[in-house]
Amino acid sequence: LVPGLATGLVPAAALAQIEGSFAMDCAAGALSEDRVEVMGTVIFFHESRCKLTNPVPVRGMTDAVLYDVECSGEGEVWIRRILLMPSFDGGLIRVEDGLALTYLRCAAD
Repeated sequence: LVPGLATGLVPAAALAQIEGSFAMDCAAGALSEDRVEVMGTVIFFHESRCKLTNPVPVRGMTDAVLYDVECSGEGEVWIRRILLMPSFDGGLIRVEDGLALTYLRCAAD
C-alpha cells in the first residue's frame, strides 16, 4: 500500500499543485492549440476535455500521478492513460503513450 493512497491525500495534493492554465507559449493566448487547463479533476485541451480518474502516485517521482482519463471532444469519446506532474519551474509535465510535453504556467486570462 502506498502511504496516503488509501485516504486520497497524495493525489489531491498533486492535483492542487497542477491546477491552472499552461501552454508551450503563454503569449499565444487562451485559444492556442497547445494550451491546457487543469481544474479539479478535469483537464481541458483546445477542443476536448478529459476527466481524471483512478489516480495512482508514481513511486520515486515527487507528485507524479498516473490517471485513467475519459475524454470527449468533437463528438467523440475515448479513454487513455496520462501521467501529470509539476515541473521544477512551476509548469506542468504531461506524459502519454509516445508523448512527453512540458508546459509553462500561464497567468489567468
